[in-house]
Amino acid sequence: MKIERQDACYAAGFLDADGSIMMYRHQPAREGWSPHHGVKVAVGSTVYRVLEWYLERWGGAIHEVSTSSSYKQGRRFKFWEWRLYSEAAERFLRDVRPYLLVKDGEADLALRFFETRLPAPGSHQKLPPEEIEQRNWYQAQIREAHDARRIRID
Repeated sequence: MKIERQDACYAAGFLDADGSIMMYRHQPAREGWSPHHGVKVAVGSTVYRVLEWYLERWGGAIHEVSTSSSYKQGRRFKFWEWRLYSEAAERFLRDVRPYLLVKDGEADLALRFFETRLPAPGSHQKLPPEEIEQRNWYQAQIREAHDARRIRID
């Protein structure tokens, strides 16, 4: 599906305000296997229709998120999160990147990760240590970019 400019702009604004770009690392299930790194993009909302709009354009999945903290604060609204992983996340970030104002640094790092990583080996192959180190570096940089724009109250 070709994404219209206005849709990419809207999606970027929503991602900047109510979304996240993160990199995750799963430890291997067996000794000798390399860890798996990936990118996750998520947008949360109490308005399900907004997330359906994302789903129609970029795929992914919508998950209901636990609302226990909302209930404790007196709110009684359901909350959902639209999520994309790996190559689907890459396609989405390429579409919205020109219009991001807040999460542009995280998007740039995630896109650079996709451009520079070695192809994923088969389950029984091991990544070179330099590749694992580079993936860990990207994960740390995305986390730092996220933390850098937050204001700490001490």
